[in-house]
Amino acid sequence: MRALGRHWIQPECLQRYTAEDTSAALDAFDPYVAPGSSLSLAVERGRKAADMEYTPSDYVDVDHVLWAAYSDLTFVDKRTYGFLHQAKAKPETAKLISPHVLTHIERTGTLDDAQRQIGARAQELRRAG
Repeated sequence: MRALGRHWIQPECLQRYTAEDTSAALDAFDPYVAPGSSLSLAVERGRKAADMEYTPSDYVDVDHVLWAAYSDLTFVDKRTYGFLHQAKAKPETAKLISPHVLTHIERTGTLDDAQRQIGARAQELRRAG
């Protein structure tokens, strides 16, 4: 993550900030506190623990979960859901998921299931809001 930041972010930041400030911010970045990256890392850990071969869709799944942290409801496939569920269930890996993740992550199913879950989440948001 830091290497990507140095490659992609630093040139943009240098237009507004000093090189020292930019480097210090990148060094202080904790991917386990960042909502999206903490979920993506949880999926990666689950896949590695399961000793599964990578498929092209695995890269899409990790990106999908990265952005899921910034939505109210996300549907993922069975494997991704399992990896995240396992990560949340184990205290040693649950602490690696950002406390700022507010999204509900649900397994994909039928369109009726999705409609029911969207409706339930909308009601929760109305009650909370």
